[in-house]
Amino acid sequence: MLKERINRILHALHQDLYEREEVIQLSVLATLAGESVFLLGPPGVAKSLIARRLKTMFAEGEAFEYLMNRFSTPDEIFGPISISKLKNEDAYERLTQHYLPQADVVFLDEIWKAGPSIQNTLLTVLNEKIYRNGHTLEKLPLKGLIAASNELPAENEGLEALWDRFLIRYLVDGIRDDASFLQFISGAEVPFVGVDQKDQISPEEFQEWHAELGKVTLPDEVLNVIQVVRKTIARQVEKKKGKLPGYISDRRWKKVVGLLKSSAFFNDRQQVDLMDCFLMAHCLWDTPDQIEPLREELAKAIKSHGYRRKYDLQVFEEAIAELKREVTEETRHVKVVAKVVAKEYQLEGSKDGYYKLLDEDHNLLREYVYLKKSDFEQITPRAFRKVELVNEHLDGPNNNTVKGKRLDDNDSLLLYTERGYYALINFNETQFHLETETKQERQTETRRPHKAILSTWNQHIADLHAQVEATINEIKGYQRETLGHLRTNPFVPPALAKYPEDHLNQLIKQLHQYEMQLTEIKEGYEALR
Repeated sequence: MLKERINRILHALHQDLYEREEVIQLSVLATLAGESVFLLGPPGVAKSLIARRLKTMFAEGEAFEYLMNRFSTPDEIFGPISISKLKNEDAYERLTQHYLPQADVVFLDEIWKAGPSIQNTLLTVLNEKIYRNGHTLEKLPLKGLIAASNELPAENEGLEALWDRFLIRYLVDGIRDDASFLQFISGAEVPFVGVDQKDQISPEEFQEWHAELGKVTLPDEVLNVIQVVRKTIARQVEKKKGKLPGYISDRRWKKVVGLLKSSAFFNDRQQVDLMDCFLMAHCLWDTPDQIEPLREELAKAIKSHGYRRKYDLQVFEEAIAELKREVTEETRHVKVVAKVVAKEYQLEGSKDGYYKLLDEDHNLLREYVYLKKSDFEQITPRAFRKVELVNEHLDGPNNNTVKGKRLDDNDSLLLYTERGYYALINFNETQFHLETETKQERQTETRRPHKAILSTWNQHIADLHAQVEATINEIKGYQRETLGHLRTNPFVPPALAKYPEDHLNQLIKQLHQYEMQLTEIKEGYEALR
């Protein structure tokens, strides 16, 4: 299996390096796809070491490495002029052996310091994999070119075309994890490691693979994600605001699709999937501050076009609703009872409720006197509240108020009955009652149903539980068997699989809620006595 071989290659290249797994994975993929990589980062973070290790992927592979400066000449990159050719054949040709035109893997450090003559030649090398040597067009064996710098290309210096040729762009930092850092500085020098000979890639294999890449297809969900991201970027460019990258050329989009197809092919698939789409986050940014917003937009697009399965959850919802209705009708009985309550009044000019006081014989007082509802509700032997009485026939509830005395612990204030309550108030040594009224009140009584009914319900709930669980297992089986490859892509972190699987996870979450509802229904009627 090709995927197993790629995993062995990655494992070999990862050895004894700290926090470099992702950049190596991306560099391997770019090289297998015949694309170039740009690494942005300070010196001393293993950028050149990555390129040297990549060379070992190829049987008898050649590598070329050069540190650019503003005085670098084409001779140092593409080889010196052949004096004998120039003298004897009047031909201007270079001796390219051991130089870039003969290398499988190339590493160019401080790429932006190269002069225009080198940069212009690199455009053709990167785009067409050919080199004009005198009158001859040489087909280059170049698989991958890695360039590095601690800065981005300067604006308005004609570097845009060369910058656009680097399909994968990656930000390389120093080791962040403290334990890894201490292990790194205290350990021995990193040995030169490489790919086992049996896993190395021959030139013939490389050509065969590239002939097969064109057969990889793009399903609708992948095309939709690409279109959504492209239009989102275009809208921000049009509005001249936003944190996403600016204009992206059609040529670059074409190369991005080629990279996605390569990812699918080297995962033993003939179709690109949504996990491959996450690779676009490494291909579209122009400045580091665009990386995170771009990842967020990608995750959003992939999540919205995730994998779906059609299940009729309405069947479960209707069955649960019908069961709830049946249980309610069988276990609850509503009856109307008469209840004596204190009659409440509203006085003009006041938003408070008031109770009307009666004398000791339950007759209305000659002058209506009211007790504020909130005062009455707070009257208890332990509260020591002051109570205010209001004479309705005076100017208003705030005038001519009679102050009540502090209550003693032994005062008897409220009398309750089973049908309701009325009050007997010892107030200033005078007994008053509250005026009451009878109201009809609906009361619900619960009762335990017959054993036969309980048995029927228990069986029905058990059947529904089984159906829900079977549906959950079916979805999980689809994730495991059909979409299991989402978490085994060697070029994409497995944790990102949660986004394309979001629709399926939401289905599972809803089904678990149905299980909880069924359990609550059963516990409810079993608790009745």
